[in-house]
Order: sequence, then C-alpha cells, then structure tokens
Amino acid sequence: MSLSDLDVAEVYEGDGIATDFPITADIEDKTVVVVTLIDETTEDSTTRSGLAETVRVESTHFDFDAATPPTQVEMYVAPTATEKLRVERVTPLTQDDVYSAGEDNNNNIEENLDKVFRILQELDYKVSDNFTKIIADAVSSSTAGTIPDWATATNYNESQVVLNNEKLYRALSDHLSGTFSDDLIAGKWELLEVAGVKGDTGDQGVAGADGADSVVAGPAGANGADGADGIFSAIATQGEAETGTDNTKGMSPLRVAQAISSQVDEAQIVTNQTDIATVTALANNINGRLTAVEAMVQQATGKFAGQQNIKNNAGPIQLVGEGATGADSYGYEMSRNSDGTEFAMIDIFIRRQTDTELRVSYVKLIMQFIDDEWLIGRADTMQLDETLELDGITFSVVNTVTGASVDGEIYYASDNMAGTNHDTQSLISWLGQEISKV
Repeated sequence: MSLSDLDVAEVYEGDGIATDFPITADIEDKTVVVVTLIDETTEDSTTRSGLAETVRVESTHFDFDAATPPTQVEMYVAPTATEKLRVERVTPLTQDDVYSAGEDNNNNIEENLDKVFRILQELDYKVSDNFTKIIADAVSSSTAGTIPDWATATNYNESQVVLNNEKLYRALSDHLSGTFSDDLIAGKWELLEVAGVKGDTGDQGVAGADGADSVVAGPAGANGADGADGIFSAIATQGEAETGTDNTKGMSPLRVAQAISSQVDEAQIVTNQTDIATVTALANNINGRLTAVEAMVQQATGKFAGQQNIKNNAGPIQLVGEGATGADSYGYEMSRNSDGTEFAMIDIFIRRQTDTELRVSYVKLIMQFIDDEWLIGRADTMQLDETLELDGITFSVVNTVTGASVDGEIYYASDNMAGTNHDTQSLISWLGQEISKV
C-alpha cells in the first residue's frame, strides 16, 4: 500500500465532557497507539511537554472502538479543562522478516518500507517537539524563581539547569547525582553565566489627603525603598553572552536566545529537514511505483500451501494448515474466498501410517464456485504402490457467507486403518493455485 498520511499524533484539549478522541495517524493495529494524559497544572522538566505526563492503559483507563484497525480512543473519564490527551502512534523498532532467493517478497518488502516511513515520521515529530522544548526550557530557566536547587540522589536530564551556591549550572548528560563536587569533576555539569533578576520595586507610597477645597490634591506620598539587587548587578553584552567566559554578569532572555543561536547550527538543522523531505519524496516515488506494480499483478493467479497431521478414523476435520490442535502444522488453510476467485486446483500428497500399514497417494482436487456455492471433486488419484489400499480419505466443502463473499472451507474424513495409530507420522500436504480472478 502507499503511505501518504503524515499524521503521527494529535493533542486534544480536555473540557470535562468529551470522552471520545479520534486516532488521526495511519496505523495497522491498536498495539502501536500510545495514549498519554498531560496535567497542565504540574511542571515536569523530564517530559517532552514540560508538564506532568501519565501513560494511560487500555481496559483500565480507556477502550478502542470496534473498528479494525481502531479509529478512536474512548476514555472512561473525560479529561478536565486543565488536562490534555495525546493520542500518538509509536512503531516498534524491529524487523522480523527473512527474505530468501526465488520467493515472491513484494508484499513483505512494501509492508516493511511502510513501517520505515512510519518510524521516520515519528522521529521527525519527536525531534521537532524536543527541539522546541529545549529552546523554551533554556529561555525560561533565566527567569527568577523557576530554577530548582541542586540536590543529591536526584535524576537529572541533559541540559537541565539548577542553582547551587548561588551559581547556575547546566547538566551535560543524564545522570543520578552523587556529591556536587564529584559530579562537577566528572564533567556532568557546566557553569552558566546567568544573572539573577533584579529585585521587585518597593511599594508605592500612600497618596496625601485632599486639599480643603477638594480641588487641589494633597502631596504625593514618599516612594517606597528599592528592592534588593539580584545575584548580578549588570547584564552581559551580546558578545559576552555568545563567548560565554564572563562570570560576573547576568543573562536576560534575549541574551540566552542569542547565546543558543550562536552555538546551535541552525543551517544544519535546515539541511537535515531538507534531507528528510528529499527522502520522503523518494519514498513517495517508490510507493507510487509499487502501487503501479500492484495494479499490474492484480490478474496474477494466487497460490496457497499448507500441511498438517492427519488422524486415523476421524472426521470431518477442517484442513487449516496453521494452528491445528496437537499437530505439527503450518501454512495456509485449504479454503478459498469467492471475492475475486472462481476456480482453483489443489495438489495433495497423503501419507497415512500405523504400526502395520502404510498408504501413500497423490490426489488432485478441483474447486469451482457455481451459483453462489463452492463445489469440490477429485480430478485424479494416484497410488504410489498398487498393492496397497486406497488412501481412504474423503473430502467435503462447507460454505460460509462472510459479508458479500462466500468462503469454501475444505474438510476431510478418514476410514479406520488396521494397527495402532501413528497420527504424528501421518501427514497431508497441499499446494493450491487459483486459476481465474476477476
């Protein structure tokens, strides 16, 4: 399939009423959907939003709708007006397919290519989200009253800013703090040239009483005393902020932004974004070509194969190939769907064995869809040893209506061979091919 939907996540504002929230990202199943509740009243510098985040759990806090794949999240409790809900696709960074020469791998290749571009979309979303937060955190950390004091035995994130002995430090890596002097020597912190803000202005004096004639106002009251100075008494120049060597002057939000701009390679970020756009364009081109290939092979015949242990004196039993109870089985079930299929031929190899008897034969079955019903019959049977009895297997078809199509599911029943059963050594294998498609 082609992949043109670039949505990765949607963040919804709570109102205390709404409980249903659409899934806007392209998903294959519900396992890649992550639902996170964001509390706007609580700050948390360790999260992407900078606010307290809690991942919600399916069947505990919400359910998905009945669609496959689901199209919306249904919360048990509506998020309040001070909460947000992020509904996000997070694709696992795994690849389990193994390709072998000579096999038709087009479908697997396209599915894994779609998965790669979902991961690229999610990385682009997270990179943009985190870069914005880093800039916002750096600027807000220069404002008085928002910088926490350093503490021991605390988990710190890279770029987090703390106050220690009236000096500002920024974490150079994620770490659990020990003693500050040891962490500083180990290169876990760097000193920031950030000034404290100026103290608050003193209260305004009380106005004097009105004059006797109520026209002339009384004298103004005396001004209050100036507030206490901050840690620093001067603001750094732009050059001092960009150089980062002065330790006696403070940093305003503007100086912080200028210092960051001088050290962040914005041109490289733009180049990376351009490269991502180029790769996306190439991928879209490849998707287009794969779509064209899909259109070309719509008339190709389909194949299906499977194997399962076959039981003695049993039936009817469905030939499912995969998941047979107590059987060492694999492959696709022996059945066809009328949606695009009219006729199929199936080659079957049967090996039945007990402790006294062995039957080995080759059978060709024909399936035909006529008048809204699947019919089945033997076209040929070959015994590999004419001295042995026939295979003793009869085949039947059960028609099941599924939506607008009819599934023809094949069952077998066996006679009772002499001797002790050896079901684990008795196998039926099949290779089928659709002859016509519309």
